[in-house]
Amino acid sequence: MIPKEFSEEDAKKFRELVEFQNDFYLRNLQKLTDHQFASNPDLAKQAQLAMGKGTSDKMNRAKNTLEGWAKEDARYALSLATQAQLGLSFNARTLEHAIRTMRYSELVECRELAQKLFEVTKEIAPSLIILSDPTEFKKAFKTDLQDDHFKFTNSHLKKYVKELIEKYYGKQHEGIPEILTEEHEKLILESNVDRNIAAAIIHHNSKLSIEDAYRITCYILADTERGKNFFSEILKYISAFDPLPREFEFTGELKYELVVSASNFAQLKRHRLMTILTQDYDPSLGITVPTSIKAINAENDLLDICRRSEELYFEFVPKYGKAAEYCLTNAHRRRVLVSANPRELYHFSRLREDEHAQWDIKETAGRMMKLAKEAAPNSFILSGGKDQFEKMRKEV
Repeated sequence: MIPKEFSEEDAKKFRELVEFQNDFYLRNLQKLTDHQFASNPDLAKQAQLAMGKGTSDKMNRAKNTLEGWAKEDARYALSLATQAQLGLSFNARTLEHAIRTMRYSELVECRELAQKLFEVTKEIAPSLIILSDPTEFKKAFKTDLQDDHFKFTNSHLKKYVKELIEKYYGKQHEGIPEILTEEHEKLILESNVDRNIAAAIIHHNSKLSIEDAYRITCYILADTERGKNFFSEILKYISAFDPLPREFEFTGELKYELVVSASNFAQLKRHRLMTILTQDYDPSLGITVPTSIKAINAENDLLDICRRSEELYFEFVPKYGKAAEYCLTNAHRRRVLVSANPRELYHFSRLREDEHAQWDIKETAGRMMKLAKEAAPNSFILSGGKDQFEKMRKEV
């Protein structure tokens, strides 16, 4: 995707960068595929047996898994401008909100998408999305659409926060930083998770007041073994594929600050029931290098790609603002705030700590759940990937 913000001269520089990034993908994909087959002999054997039986490549799950892992790792070198296809569904209210939000995006691409969505919908459901277009709204209601929130809130908040930082903390250092190697997670805890869940369970399944439910809860949890037994009993019939009881939402949410790669975030953002707030991509946070790329001795090539990407990014930022991010790669990082209740965290853990999960988000999920278990050891006694569930259940 060549951003329309770029001048003709800068678009040429950008194309050269993308060709450089894509060359890494094409040169190393087969090496990464061979590495995955060598590193996962059981899956490789399954793939070979399936091929021997005449199974088509499309239906060879083991082969597709190994090749998919190789492609995922090769993509760490690709730019955030790489195109993809997307199928989606909207209800009218959500579509209207998406159009109004994207209409005032900093990116031309998003603004054009908003208009395309509006054009293909207005003939089918004109009355349902009339708030999406100021001109159509004025025709219908003879008054201006109050769109200031969508127009100004985001840009105003960025400007206001920047002024506060400069006033109280001084300007942030700018420039191309050294590469960092470790991601991190922080858990920001608001309340006693175990106590809140236990009280909700007692309250929901009795006629006690919430005060009395908390009194019983405090007695139960005062003894470590008694508390563990309580949670073992309430999770007695849960399987690896079941949601947790709704009482696990009654906690106040666990809040995390994450530092994740673009590849990692592509997985994380699918968890829509979590509250996920993102900063812009920030080269000062370094990059994430897959171990497979290190194993095939391509790490220095990836670092070279990322440095070159950052150089063009910093050249473009003063001219194009957020559109400069198109230069960065899937290895580059951003800070993310995540808020989720234990019920949703269990779902997240089941999917993202499972053996089939993409390695980057799997590592993040593991560290997040380690923090959750330290904060609420009883509530999370059965959290973990689906593949480990029966083992965990027996231990409990």
